[in-house]
Amino acid sequence: MSPRRSPSSPPSSTCSRLIWFLDQGSVLAWEFVSEGQDVGFSVRRAADPAPSSVEKFNAQERMIFGRIASCEAGEYIIRFDNSYSWVRGKKVHYRLFLDSEELPRPDN
Repeated sequence: MSPRRSPSSPPSSTCSRLIWFLDQGSVLAWEFVSEGQDVGFSVRRAADPAPSSVEKFNAQERMIFGRIASCEAGEYIIRFDNSYSWVRGKKVHYRLFLDSEELPRPDN
């Protein structure tokens, strides 16, 4: 389990993190919550030529959980996207899990 990170994303910006998978079949899981309003999120393989679509989440209302299983080996990029917000910055608290027994699960 990784420690909780809290990057800030100023208005009209994105924040990306690079993750390395050692083996095919790895599981990447995440949980995040934002201070303020909604935030965009995406995850993709760095080698993929097309950027992944960004999905907006109301992460200020509840913890968001997700995972990718059976990943191909290589680098992956997670991105928190605030580029659609011209005025408000966001602070996102997140944790990443890789092949862990402690993978996050929603309460309901």
